[in-house]
Amino acid sequence: MCSAGEIVAIVNKSLNITKISFKDLKLIYLGRKKSWPNGEVISIFLPPSKSKPMNFLIFKLLKFSNEGDLSRFYLKSVFQEVFINPPISVVDTDFAIANVMASLGGIALVEFEKIPKESNVTVVHLEE
Repeated sequence: MCSAGEIVAIVNKSLNITKISFKDLKLIYLGRKKSWPNGEVISIFLPPSKSKPMNFLIFKLLKFSNEGDLSRFYLKSVFQEVFINPPISVVDTDFAIANVMASLGGIALVEFEKIPKESNVTVVHLEE
């Protein structure tokens, strides 16, 4: 069970995914894993700037030194066509949920307690 303050990944319900390894999550956000097991192309929705999920992405998952380094990485990666669907920044949790619901291959990082109970997304448990 997830706790308040915990950063979790959410995915589109159609994916039927309930857990993901920390390594696979990192590969997704680095653009090295491009599709889900069912073949659906992954669509990444980046957390809002300076948010807890963004800090998790920068410092814990990808081990960058700051948000500027992350921005430069994504700019370079998009230019080099590393991603099939370029990552999209979201303004808040509600926007992340809406985008993940609308994108069959969608994934986003959010704070667990900010996910409304009636949301039509799957909370994916991270395995280290």
